[in-house]
Amino acid sequence: MNNLTPQKVTQYSLAHRPKVFENVKGQDNIVKEMLQRSKMNKFPSAMLFQGPTGTGKTTLAFLAAAAIQCKHKDEKGNPCGECATCKDIFDEKFSRGCTHMLDGSSSSKDDVIDLIEQTVHTVPLHGPKHVFIIEEIDQLSTAAKNSFHKFLEKPSPYVHFILLSMADSGGSKVPQSIMDRCQPYYFKNITERDVAYTLKHILAEEGLWDELPAEFKKEGIFLIVNNAKGSLRRAIQFLERAMIGEFFTVKEIEDNFKFLSESSSLGTLKMMIEGEGKKLSNELEAMRKENKAVDWVFLVSFFLFRHRQNVMTGEKVDESPSSSLLGKLYSKQPAVYKELEKGIKSISEEVRHGSYMTSTHVSHLLVDLYEKIEKARKGDSVPYR
Repeated sequence: MNNLTPQKVTQYSLAHRPKVFENVKGQDNIVKEMLQRSKMNKFPSAMLFQGPTGTGKTTLAFLAAAAIQCKHKDEKGNPCGECATCKDIFDEKFSRGCTHMLDGSSSSKDDVIDLIEQTVHTVPLHGPKHVFIIEEIDQLSTAAKNSFHKFLEKPSPYVHFILLSMADSGGSKVPQSIMDRCQPYYFKNITERDVAYTLKHILAEEGLWDELPAEFKKEGIFLIVNNAKGSLRRAIQFLERAMIGEFFTVKEIEDNFKFLSESSSLGTLKMMIEGEGKKLSNELEAMRKENKAVDWVFLVSFFLFRHRQNVMTGEKVDESPSSSLLGKLYSKQPAVYKELEKGIKSISEEVRHGSYMTSTHVSHLLVDLYEKIEKARKGDSVPYR
């Protein structure tokens, strides 16, 4: 593609960060509440956003901060995006206003506590409130966490805290004493549909979609989506790299991103559907040790997606080895195909909704799936060959 040059590729994650609440994908309930709070001007003094990376925590923190500070919001509750306060927040120029951003993983106790101490009891000069966005609150030192309590126990009417953490709610490193004093919001991984929609929207906004080859539009983009594992940020990073490197075919994307190859993954899939339990057990153990089990699930999900395209159109839209294998399974052993599709979908969703789903846990789920497939395989009247 000679007319698609690196100069035409912007830094997508920054250029396309949502400036209105409705454009945040995958967190509908949180977005709805934030809009309602914005219209009523009733934000909690402290909010805790928890969830996996790339699920919109920082984006919604910026939007919430802008909604707290903006004096020209629209009728829906969205910040105007045009005033100096909004621009400073969206451009991350936090030193110029009353919104402050701190990183719990790199800031010392003194950095965090001193800045808050100097600010918390003063009337804001450049906005209605002081808003502190603190990333990775769970990474603050123990001393900083202990000192931070006093600001939450006696909240100032001039201050809002928006705390961000990638620690999941089940095994959170955020102290209970902090969690109890915040309004918690739990972010889930983004669905494949929402990630794919966003990537296509970015490419259209960049004027690149019509220039891309058919293989990328039909397969490459969905390979990226599946390997992003529910992280929109990760998917956008993959997309940007693919555009700059002009990696458009499935093979180019697999080779350059070190995704699991289709051929090796297909071998494991054949073991699962052909009843080769011993070989599959060894392969799953190898994947577990290499932390590849999650990648394999998402790649098989991609295989199933491509095969569904063939089924829906009634044509061989995709003639890859995986679609050929699944097509044969679909026609000769529908019960096995149905069990495989249902199981992979279930595991994919569990991975997306679990912040820290380990390769070991996914391997156990795949063993369970194999046992279900075996029962279905033995119950079918037509043997698989």
